[in-house]
Amino acid sequence: MSRIGKLPISFGPELDIKESEGDIIIRKSDLEIRKKISPFLNLAIDNNQKKIILSPNKDSSAFNIKRLNSIYGTQRSALKSSLDGMHNKHSITLELTGVGYKAYSNSGFLVLTLGFSHDVYYSIPNNISVFIEKNTSIILSSDDKCFLGQISSEIIKMRPSEPYKGKGIKIKNSVEIRKEGKKK
Repeated sequence: MSRIGKLPISFGPELDIKESEGDIIIRKSDLEIRKKISPFLNLAIDNNQKKIILSPNKDSSAFNIKRLNSIYGTQRSALKSSLDGMHNKHSITLELTGVGYKAYSNSGFLVLTLGFSHDVYYSIPNNISVFIEKNTSIILSSDDKCFLGQISSEIIKMRPSEPYKGKGIKIKNSVEIRKEGKKK
């Protein structure tokens, strides 16, 4: 049994949570998040005590127990981060390092100057908000943590930080292994 998965998830009174066809729908006034629940898990929503409880499906006994525990704990953590995102938005800060590297937003696009012969345009999704600080720092925020991580990794893939001089895009305060250059 997964230690993380069996913990109940509590939520606030302002959230409306429903289950429909293997999905869980989380609503708060104008926001709505829809998450898929694994068919190997049962979902119990207690609106009186404001708790969600996940449990393994009885039919999944033929499924590998180790794999079931990993699905169980991961599903619970993803659901918890979605509920937390409805209260406080998740954010990731990206840093641009390099001479002439800069970013700005222009009518729904993130425009990046990354040392190529042209500017790179990235379309910003609706549920992601972008704040650019000092042209070299991009702050992305959203209520969906998984989607935010996916978007930030797509931006980083445009020019990943290289190991010799550190030029490129990286997550702020992330640990990078630097390599030593050629010796004479």
